[in-house]
Amino acid sequence: MADPDLLTVTAADGRELLAAARSGWARPVPDCPGWTAADLAGHMGAILGWMAKIVTTGEAVPRSDRETPPTDHDLLATWYEAHLDRTIGILASAPADSRTWTFSSRGDHRVGWWRSPVSQG
Repeated sequence: MADPDLLTVTAADGRELLAAARSGWARPVPDCPGWTAADLAGHMGAILGWMAKIVTTGEAVPRSDRETPPTDHDLLATWYEAHLDRTIGILASAPADSRTWTFSSRGDHRVGWWRSPVSQG
């Protein structure tokens, strides 16, 4: 089982992103030039769904196969939150040593890599 504190923090950060987006969907995201809060929520929801597919199948999933987020803000919020909850649940329940695809340059192909505080390399 994953470090519950890490998954708790990840879930809280995801909910904070959604709360910030809901407070101003059109607000620009300074670190992502040209993006709005809605764009960021859509991107992150698609990434969460992509991660869930990888961890559940153990296989590489092309980034081009990510879901297209809904454009309606109410639907976007529900869609994002569902992906966040599902992905956190999958990461919490999958054994850390289970084999799965990652983009680790160090050859770490374990579910635990996706839960790492710094999934890199």
